[in-house]
Amino acid sequence: MKRTTLERQAETIERWKSRSGVTGRDYVPANSGATRSPSKRALLQAIDDAARERGARPRFASDSSAVSKPTNGGRSFISS
Repeated sequence: MKRTTLERQAETIERWKSRSGVTGRDYVPANSGATRSPSKRALLQAIDDAARERGARPRFASDSSAVSKPTNGGRSFISS
């Protein structure tokens, strides 16, 4: 088992964030949508359509091809 301290883990995270161009403390990497269910895709598309009807733009991409791929190898990361 590899042991570490919270301070060392924080340094590792900060190095990763620096290399990835991440700033701030509340970063959650983009979800690629690769495993998104058909029902979730339909829901996101409905939200997208409703926003466009109002002349607005949704805060997400409903098409998984339009979502950027995570640069962290798919690992989850939440900093608090």
